[in-house]
Amino acid sequence: MPVNQNEIQRLSESEKEKIRTLQEMKSEFHQIPDKSAVLADLHRLIDDEESEVRWDAACTLIYIFSSVPDEYKCIAWDDLIKLTHDLKPHISGKAASNLVPAFSSLPDECKSAAWDDLIRLTDDNDLYVRESAFSVLINAFSSVPDEHKPKAWADLIRFSGHEDSRFRWMAFSALDSAFACVPDECKSAAWDDLIRLTRDRFLDVRGETSTVLGSAFVFVSDKSAAWADLVRLASDKDSKVRKYAADTLIYTFDHVPDECKSDARYDLQRLTSEGDPDVRIHLNHSLGKMCIDKAYKSINEEDFRTFLKDAICYFEKAAKDSSSFTPSLCCNLFYRAFHAVIFKEAHSNNEIKDYITAAKKEIEGSKSKQKLVAVIEQLATVLEIASNTQGSNNGWRELLKRGSNICNHVDKMMV
Repeated sequence: MPVNQNEIQRLSESEKEKIRTLQEMKSEFHQIPDKSAVLADLHRLIDDEESEVRWDAACTLIYIFSSVPDEYKCIAWDDLIKLTHDLKPHISGKAASNLVPAFSSLPDECKSAAWDDLIRLTDDNDLYVRESAFSVLINAFSSVPDEHKPKAWADLIRFSGHEDSRFRWMAFSALDSAFACVPDECKSAAWDDLIRLTRDRFLDVRGETSTVLGSAFVFVSDKSAAWADLVRLASDKDSKVRKYAADTLIYTFDHVPDECKSDARYDLQRLTSEGDPDVRIHLNHSLGKMCIDKAYKSINEEDFRTFLKDAICYFEKAAKDSSSFTPSLCCNLFYRAFHAVIFKEAHSNNEIKDYITAAKKEIEGSKSKQKLVAVIEQLATVLEIASNTQGSNNGWRELLKRGSNICNHVDKMMV
């Protein structure tokens, strides 16, 4: 932002000279051999009593920051932090908005102290400065040196319990990606931190933690113990935690070591038949969707048919546990009709009519009836196309994908 010329006119000659000097620094910094002298002048002008001078000093520092030699970067960072405390909001805001790129260009030896500066800024009186500090913490974890990551992780865990829900959400955004960067020897303790958060006093913390566990599981070394934690959470007293734990079990199953797969499969089967009704519905529905995805990706007709039949069984179980129209019932009716049509188990036209009649009967009384009628008609169109498609695995797969996308839309519609 250029300096207002009217402002310059009312400044003293000395102040005009300072601004000219800063503008020269900004344009010629790359070519000046003695950068230490330039940075010393800039350091002095950051404390100038005139806000116009401090503004230009802030703009200059931000502009040249990435080009400052590493031996002076820590001092330059300190100057930037000092500017975030400026009494003029436009100056403190300008400094705060540039913390992310500045942190990323710091040498490793400066980052631990810089991280602590950011932690202090999260308690700043200025909301924008606080938000900017949190933004850096979210983006900066991966660039923190390994020896400092355990402390940085502990800070993120602490912020996940922040009184302000916006900052809690920001902390979880960081935790989701940060876990992969935690040193291997610390991952077990970091996993335990997440498990503890599933018992937090804040409902949103318990729920958000359950979603982070899915991405974290992949990086845990003791997956057997981690799987046991997830199975336990599927019986948690908090319905949101149970639901997310069920999702996580499905998501992480493929990452369970082969020697533990049999026990893990037993856990899933037990939860789909003996567990909490909401968990049973959620697991069976998720397993059905997973089978549909495998059917779409299958190469031969036998596998396609097997996965499709398995999906129908899961959707049927989920639908039976439900007391009203659910996405599982929608899926069960459609995929059952789809299977009958493509494998000629019934007269196609009759099967399609029966599907439409049954589906419309089930949605009577639904708040989303009008939208669901449109969905039923879209799925009926898929069935009609399928009835006219000659025995072709590729054709079936594409139609299955199309039907799956429509059913997924029902999922979102009825959340």
